[in-house]
Amino acid sequence: PAGDHLRWEAEQSFGHRTGPDDRTRWPAGGQTPYAAPLAGAYWAYFHADSFVSGVLSGRHKVSEGFEWGPFVNVLDLDDPRRRGEDDRRTFWGAGLAVDWRMGPWQIDLRGGYSPTLADAAPAARPWSVFLNTGWGE
Repeated sequence: PAGDHLRWEAEQSFGHRTGPDDRTRWPAGGQTPYAAPLAGAYWAYFHADSFVSGVLSGRHKVSEGFEWGPFVNVLDLDDPRRRGEDDRRTFWGAGLAVDWRMGPWQIDLRGGYSPTLADAAPAARPWSVFLNTGWGE
């Protein structure tokens, strides 16, 4: 049955700080687990005073320990120091994720594209690839 091989995954996060400086503002962008995600941004390009983000992913289990699927995410933030504007901006991106577990090893590969990133960050390319490996028992 399809229920054994397909699953949905939703993730959301938000943050707000008053009086932040460059060390305490929220990192946003990229696909690392340490920042509010934005597919297409290849690193935490934004440093927001406040943000709201969400990711929706569909995963297909191919075999035990191997799954893949598409995802889409939205990021709404204010980053007045980066652009000199006081208004909030909304970005979205889409991509593909692969998760492969082999015993104690794990490989997480994600690629994404954000058509909304080009206006806010003209020097940045609007696509990214993230590779993460891990070991643990």
